[in-house]
Amino acid sequence: MRLSISWLSSLPIPQKVILLQYRRSAFEGDSGPTSFAGQVIDQSRKIRETANRRGVPVIDTYYALKNEPLREIYFDGSLPHHSRRGNEVVADLIASEIRNAPVPAATTAKGAPGLWQPPVNQ
Repeated sequence: MRLSISWLSSLPIPQKVILLQYRRSAFEGDSGPTSFAGQVIDQSRKIRETANRRGVPVIDTYYALKNEPLREIYFDGSLPHHSRRGNEVVADLIASEIRNAPVPAATTAKGAPGLWQPPVNQ
């Protein structure tokens, strides 16, 4: 995990983010520290802390999905994928995070802060 986050943080991409997704089973049953759900929550916390130290933002879908009816946000059966409604919840969360994110300083071609101008077609 630390290696992946370290690698991600070193990429020469100005804006990057980690999206934490969860299997249906993370919301089922007990959420105590020894339960599967508790272990998932603890692992997510470690990912957020590591990403924070490396300056990589995290969008965590757990709390956006937690209070939704499982039958509405996940497909029934063994598929671990979100349903249409589950994808809408995640997409709304991502859109909200983008809208509320601080605007990063623009960078000139030399890497110095400045006003970004779109390239002119010649």
